[in-house]
Amino acid sequence: MFVYNSADKHSFKKLMRIIKSVHEFEESHAKGKTDSDGSAHVKKYILGTKKDIKPPKKTLDDDDLSSL
Repeated sequence: MFVYNSADKHSFKKLMRIIKSVHEFEESHAKGKTDSDGSAHVKKYILGTKKDIKPPKKTLDDDDLSSL
């Protein structure tokens, strides 16, 4: 599970670099281990915090979210 500060775009960008590193690690250590769908990756969940900020502040645009 990955958590980022949804009020801080830098937090999201940093998280994306971390997830990319995790993917690279998984691929380099998979050694033939795959799921039923052929994937060598485990499921990852991403949570945005700071939803309580008023008024709601959108810091990520659609391109950022589509990179997930």
